[in-house]
Amino acid sequence: LAIIGLNKEDAEYMITVAEAVEAAADLKCNLPAAWPNYICEAANLSEGELAEERGNRGNHGFSDEISADGVGIISQYAEDYLSDQWYHEVIGSELAWNAGYTGQGVTVAVISSGIDTGCDIDISKLSYRNSTANTDSMGKGSHTSTIIAGTANNNVGGCGIAYGIEKLFITNVYDSNRKTTDADIYTAIYDATNNRVDIIYLDYYSDSYSEQVEDAIERAYDMGCVVICAAGDYASNSISYPSAYEHTVAVAAVDKNNAKAYMTNYGKHIRYSAPGVDIWSSVGNNSRGEWNGSDRAAAIVAAEAAVILSSGKITSYGSDKVEDLLKLMDKSCEKVSGSGMGKGIPTLTKALNLSIPTKKPDKPVF
Repeated sequence: LAIIGLNKEDAEYMITVAEAVEAAADLKCNLPAAWPNYICEAANLSEGELAEERGNRGNHGFSDEISADGVGIISQYAEDYLSDQWYHEVIGSELAWNAGYTGQGVTVAVISSGIDTGCDIDISKLSYRNSTANTDSMGKGSHTSTIIAGTANNNVGGCGIAYGIEKLFITNVYDSNRKTTDADIYTAIYDATNNRVDIIYLDYYSDSYSEQVEDAIERAYDMGCVVICAAGDYASNSISYPSAYEHTVAVAAVDKNNAKAYMTNYGKHIRYSAPGVDIWSSVGNNSRGEWNGSDRAAAIVAAEAAVILSSGKITSYGSDKVEDLLKLMDKSCEKVSGSGMGKGIPTLTKALNLSIPTKKPDKPVF
């Protein structure tokens, strides 16, 4: 038994709660457990005083990396807005990053509304595939691109799930009236597969079937490219495209309670669910915001697929590559509430067999 006293008025040295917990966790103490028993009163400090207090206390000896015995685990990603991106915790992004899986070596095509200047993304990773790809009047191409591959560790605006990807192929398939055509979608998919991308994120909705578009999707599948798209946002179980094509991976949206989001489509054609409410990321022109929709959920799943491929767990080719990836993602899913939501939320934690390393305490000696 050890008693670690905190701050008394006549104490020679002021001990913080963090320092006390760290001392209790020291393996030299041979303590099987720690029982905090204190009351903390919030101080009414100005921003300047808070900054000075943080500077005085330092980081309390915690490491920025995972030590061999699992002591001192703390996020090593210095981002002002990372905590706003609540979906990282749901899918296990940081565990994957800490294990070295960031999407490296993987290529993703974003077929949407382009990407605007001022996005929190490494422009050296971008390949503009048509003349309007470097603009984004709708904002959604910028938002979903940075969900997938936004820059990490720059204190600007959160982290993309697959921030380490090799290349992001950007195609703007929308005109000035925010409309697209089957021909434009077909051309974009064909271009992506010609460039041997690993993943296509397809961002459009249509009530009409297109044999031309389905042929392009089938070609992508045969070449080993997984095509991921949104379920749609009509709060309906009605069929829409591209989510109803045989070889697209349709994703519905859930809220922060892992329940069916208010706007999402659902149904038997849905394969996965993912966070799609209050999804925070860059929207271009040095702006950021929270948007809702199954298209955001699909971007999250596309990014997860990139991280999983970067692990080297999938070694097959062609359509077998797609099927093996999806089988692995199927097994990684966490259940959600609501009917017609597919297999659940794919998680990097389960797909990559990740966990926070911990050391069991020694048995107490009496």
